[in-house]
Formats: sequence, structure tokens, C-alpha cells
Amino acid sequence: EGMIFLFPNEEIQSFWMRNTKLPLDIIYVDKDFKIVKIYRNTTPFSTVSLPSNKPSKYVVEINAGLTEKYNINEGDKIEFKPSK
Repeated sequence: EGMIFLFPNEEIQSFWMRNTKLPLDIIYVDKDFKIVKIYRNTTPFSTVSLPSNKPSKYVVEINAGLTEKYNINEGDKIEFKPSK
């Protein structure tokens, strides 16, 4: 489980962890569903900006450690499936 943020335009995105109590893996995804940037095990409550560095249309937040556990890497393609 996680959260997906959908943006109207593909552009540089930036997130932070300001009000987030748990560490997360943050995944930036472009319009072709290719992962362009991953931040692993982010620091809770941090106000440090975590930019995509490349244009992205989607941002996925999942529990910290899941990108490593499932061998998810920059350059991989991602598929979204709705939960039931």
C-alpha cells in the first residue's frame, strides 16, 4: 500500500517530509511510467527538499525499505493497479 500523487503536467516535482511521522521511500515517475528518481528511507519531519531532478508526472510514497525489498530501481517501469 501507498499513496500516488498525480500532477496535471510533467515537470520537476519536489516533496519533503515535514509532517510525516514515518520514514518513506519516495518514487518519482515520468509520463511513460518510468522511475526517474528514488529517495529511500527518508527522514521523518525533515524540511529538506527532495526534488525529482527530472520531469515527473506521478509521485509514489511507500513504506521505507520496500524499494530495496522488491528491487525497485531508477529506470524501471512501474504499473499502477487500483486497490479493492
